[in-house]
Amino acid sequence: RLNAGVIVGRTLDVLRTTAAEGTPGRSKPFRNLITDRDGTTNNYCDRYASSVQSAYNAAWLSNFSRHCVDNAVFITAAPLGGRPSAEGLMELCVAPRGYFIYTGSKGREYYSDATQQLLEAEELPKEQRELVEELHRRILALCQQPGNTKFLGIGSGLQRKFGEVTMARNDPAGTVPEPESRRFMAAVRRVKEELDPDGTGLDLHDTGTDMEIFPRVMGGRPSFDKGDGVQRLDQKLGLHLSEGPNIVCGDTTSDLPMVLAVLRLMCGDKVVDRWQARLRQDDATDEPQEEDPSSDAELDEAAKEEAERKAREEEEEEKEARKVASKLAVLFVITPDSYNKSRRVADQVLKWCELSGAQCSIIPAPDVLVYTLAKYAEEKTGTSVTFHQIGDGDTTASDKDIDKDWTVPALGSRERSPSFELPEPNCVHGEVSELPLLPEAVLGASNGPRQAWAA
Repeated sequence: RLNAGVIVGRTLDVLRTTAAEGTPGRSKPFRNLITDRDGTTNNYCDRYASSVQSAYNAAWLSNFSRHCVDNAVFITAAPLGGRPSAEGLMELCVAPRGYFIYTGSKGREYYSDATQQLLEAEELPKEQRELVEELHRRILALCQQPGNTKFLGIGSGLQRKFGEVTMARNDPAGTVPEPESRRFMAAVRRVKEELDPDGTGLDLHDTGTDMEIFPRVMGGRPSFDKGDGVQRLDQKLGLHLSEGPNIVCGDTTSDLPMVLAVLRLMCGDKVVDRWQARLRQDDATDEPQEEDPSSDAELDEAAKEEAERKAREEEEEEKEARKVASKLAVLFVITPDSYNKSRRVADQVLKWCELSGAQCSIIPAPDVLVYTLAKYAEEKTGTSVTFHQIGDGDTTASDKDIDKDWTVPALGSRERSPSFELPEPNCVHGEVSELPLLPEAVLGASNGPRQAWAA
């Protein structure tokens, strides 16, 4: 059980350390904030259409964007919206225009404040566009059949994205019984198979609540992920991610490609490919093969010297890459419930940060992340966009106290500080219970990642 102030404090340390690695004299501590929305900066909602950003969330994030980063970019898998009869990210965000760059469909489409237009970060091939349009038409027809219309009104509903179609089969609350959810998923699979009989054109990823269907490319991998979106947006918008300092925020495995993409831009493909191969080898379940004892003897002296020289070069390259990666803060929201179900996301994030030298913090809830960013902005500006509300019968503050701004310096001298009281019932209050711990070997590394909610 940890006090919420401890959680916020540890994450603030990560941000301070990362900012200190940047170029001295910068007007703002960070160059870029690259973040997912739902589950990361915004609480999950049982119905996507009603997951409207709260006012306090918009105020805190806007203040951080204004004072602490050159570019604040939302990269979501959801549709961007901004079109007639097309509900998406832009309809759900209430922050003033200009503070954030909104992108949808994993970064494939974005809104330009300069031109007041929705633009494409990468053009979708004609055959893929037609395939996605026909897929959407057939799934919509499926939803009109008796017993299926309810799936249009739960969770994500039916979303036509840029290069992808998402169809809900349940919501986070599990409103639909699992047998009925699986029946509908089987029906959607049949639609996909009828449209793509040989299975080479479309792929389906089941998240447990949503079915994401997207075109495949050669090699069988998804045609576009959030990592691709990061790289395209860096080129289109001139984000200069390679220079840092940067912050990347996420909450699921689909957000991890954003971390890898930023590392590639900062450290180079060659080093990141080497790290990726090393992690895959560590994760391999096959038994290690026995080494041939005669192999070293068969190497001539020149080959040995060349191998040693190459190893020294790679070691020096990785040392420089880790120095650059120290200008990256990776903040991932992993709730205790999701961690108890699977440690995969947290483990992957921590391994990547430990290997690359990136700063890392694992945070238990979206509100804790947003609140931490708000407190960091307060540190930098000395002002706050919110103030403490004095309740009836509270005599601990004078009239003068009520009128003034409740900044970080002001709160520091108070015995009963309200600075970690979050404004909504589902936020963290005082203590976070039953927070799982990761191995002490990982947490204890002096230069390793920090886990904000582990003692």
